[in-house]
Amino acid sequence: MSCSFIGGAVFGISLFLMFLYCLYFIKHPYFELKKVNIKRSKVMLYTEVGFGIFWFILLNTPYYQWVVAKILSITGALFWLVELWLRRGAIIQDSALDEERKDVLIKKAKWDFYTVLPIVICLILLFIFNIIADINSLGDGTY
Repeated sequence: MSCSFIGGAVFGISLFLMFLYCLYFIKHPYFELKKVNIKRSKVMLYTEVGFGIFWFILLNTPYYQWVVAKILSITGALFWLVELWLRRGAIIQDSALDEERKDVLIKKAKWDFYTVLPIVICLILLFIFNIIADINSLGDGTY
């Protein structure tokens, strides 16, 4: 087997997985919050598919392995936070929900967001300090 055939096969498999990822959001346009199905807004759908495309491009671009790991770790935490924030907008735009239920779900979505926010900030700071430590250790040959 030639090396280009293996590289093409890996690219083809990752492209197929990207297709399945996008197909999931088309097939399942709802997410669940407090046992209530809420339709994803277009903004939420586009950002989730955009995150998947970003990660697909990042994983199929030749970088140093540790650079990709650091970028994925930081963007993963940020994308998780963005997705939690976009839930609020999806609840507001869902016309199938009555106003009383919307108020309860918006409070729950805000509570989820503000509960996770310190964890995400700590994760991002951890990754940033880890990157700084890795960059500082490159010069002295201890990496």
